[in-house]
Amino acid sequence: MVVTADYLETLGLNLLEGRFYEEADVTSGRPLFVVDQSFARKFFADRSAIGGRFSFGGTPDDDADWPVIIGVVEDVPHNGMEEKSGNPFIYQLLSAGQPGVLTLFLRTNRPSAEVVAALREKVLGIDSAIPLFDAGPLTEAVDSSFDSRRALMLLLTAFAGLALFLSALGIYGVLAYDVSQRTREIGVRGAVGASRGGIIGLVLKQGLLKAGVGVVIGLVGAVLLSSYMTSLLFEVQPTEPVVYVMVAAVLVAVAALASYLPALRAARINPLTALRD
Repeated sequence: MVVTADYLETLGLNLLEGRFYEEADVTSGRPLFVVDQSFARKFFADRSAIGGRFSFGGTPDDDADWPVIIGVVEDVPHNGMEEKSGNPFIYQLLSAGQPGVLTLFLRTNRPSAEVVAALREKVLGIDSAIPLFDAGPLTEAVDSSFDSRRALMLLLTAFAGLALFLSALGIYGVLAYDVSQRTREIGVRGAVGASRGGIIGLVLKQGLLKAGVGVVIGLVGAVLLSSYMTSLLFEVQPTEPVVYVMVAAVLVAVAALASYLPALRAARINPLTALRD
C-alpha cells in the first residue's frame, strides 16, 4: 500500500516494533518500509524484522539502495472485516509524481458533514478538475461492507423465527389434542384429589420432555453440521458453547410457554363434567 508519512498514525494502527514514518523520510532518498505483523511473521520468523532488508525483483547494486524495514504494525483487514487470507502487507511512502487515485483520511472531532464541505472547498481551490467522491465517515464505510452479510443474516433470522413459531404451534397443537383425548383421565385425577398445580405440572412435564428430546437431537445435528457454517460466521466459533446454551434456553422457554396453555386448559377441566361425558 502506498501511503503518506502520517497515514498509519491517522488511522490509529498499533505500532508493534520500530517506528512510524516521519516527514524526513520522504526526502531521505533511502527506500524505507513499514510492514505488518503477517509480513514479519512470514519472512522474519526467527528474528526481529526491524533493520531487515528486501527488494522486489533483482538485488540492488548498491548497499544503500536496499529497502529497509523501520516499523512493524498490527494486521489490518484491508479487504473487509471478514478477511482471513493472512496475506502480508507492506506500507510504502508515496513519492512525488506517483499516479493513481488517492484515498484521503482525516481524523477530526468536527461533524462529518462540516468536514466534507470544507474538504470539497479546499480541493476545488487546488484544482477544480479533481473529483471528490465517496466522502463520509469511515464508520459508514465499514458498516456498509456488512450490507450483504447483514441481509443474509436477516433472512436466516426470519426463517429461524418462523421455524420457532411453527415449533411452538406444533407443541401447542399436540398437547392440546392430547389433553382433549385425556379429559376423562384428568377428570378422574381431579376427582381423587389432584391439585390444579399438579395437573398443570403433569402436562408441562409431558411437553418439556418432548421438547427436551428435540433440543438434544437439534444440538447434536448443529454440532455435526457446524463446519458448513464457518464461512457465514464472523468472530464466532462454529462450536461456541455460549451460543448453544442460549439457543437451547430459548427453545426450552418457548416450549414451556407453548405447553403452559394446554396445561392451563387441562387444569380448568371440571371433574364432574369430564366423568359425565
